[in-house]
Amino acid sequence: MHEWAIAEGVVEALLERGRKEGARRITRFTLTLGEIQGVEEELLRLALRELSRGTPLEGAEIKVERERGRVGCRGCGFEWSPEVGSEEEEALHFLPDLLPLFLRCPRCDSVDLEIKGGRGIWVSSLELEK
Repeated sequence: MHEWAIAEGVVEALLERGRKEGARRITRFTLTLGEIQGVEEELLRLALRELSRGTPLEGAEIKVERERGRVGCRGCGFEWSPEVGSEEEEALHFLPDLLPLFLRCPRCDSVDLEIKGGRGIWVSSLELEK
């Protein structure tokens, strides 16, 4: 249920930004979620709506975009977006150092890999009403 904790952080950040900008209301925002972040989108949306009640964020349109997970090989520099199942996704979210247990570089067969994308959560756009 870390979606509620994430939603709390997002709501606090948006409200703070709204205050700094002198906004009466926040009307729309886009949230980008890394696909290996392990976030259930519908639960996050529910938490955002509930935590926004009675604030300038209440009723804002929420757009969610996904960032594909990307892996890079330290050996040959090749980057790709691997297909991983939910068990591997969860393991990579909590223990990214386990990456070599699940994947090898498709170009050089190395296990010296690093996650290059798909792990973060950020607000990528914001619309305010002043």
